[in-house]
Amino acid sequence: MTNDFSAILNALAEAPLAANELCRVFHGRGHSVAELSHINLDFYPPALFLVSYEEIDEQVLAQLTDTLWQWAQQNAPELVSALVYQQRSGINTRNALMFGELPQEHHVSENGIKFKVDLLSRQNTGIFPDMRRGREFVQANSKNAKVLNLFSYTCGFSVAAMQGGADQVINMDMN
Repeated sequence: MTNDFSAILNALAEAPLAANELCRVFHGRGHSVAELSHINLDFYPPALFLVSYEEIDEQVLAQLTDTLWQWAQQNAPELVSALVYQQRSGINTRNALMFGELPQEHHVSENGIKFKVDLLSRQNTGIFPDMRRGREFVQANSKNAKVLNLFSYTCGFSVAAMQGGADQVINMDMN
């Protein structure tokens, strides 16, 4: 992995952090930056949530998290009060609070909808930031609809449908 994190820092500078809503900041898995294709960075106000889908050398990880934390402290100290790292390679996911503090009970907002999240104890946080546009579409197009959500997991799409005026929502999931 290269130690040039400029693409992530540029994404942070352009991210709508001031809206104080859940958002995807950097989507490395979109393969726009080959050497960072295993990295995602999300904003779960007031925390940055860094995910790697490959093992990262401890020294490189320290440099990356230090760089992100310094950026946050210099550019958005009133918005970012924590940095969490999740390593997702292999079968064992590890989550660690790298800097700052998380709220005791952590809620994030997106388009007027509030979600409870957990950045430390699970592989999945409770909401998927990369599905924001999909939830926006469902919310905008569900007035008077009957919605069947077959992959409901956390029911984020279903809540968006209800907020959009759906008459009925049914959730089903393997779990």
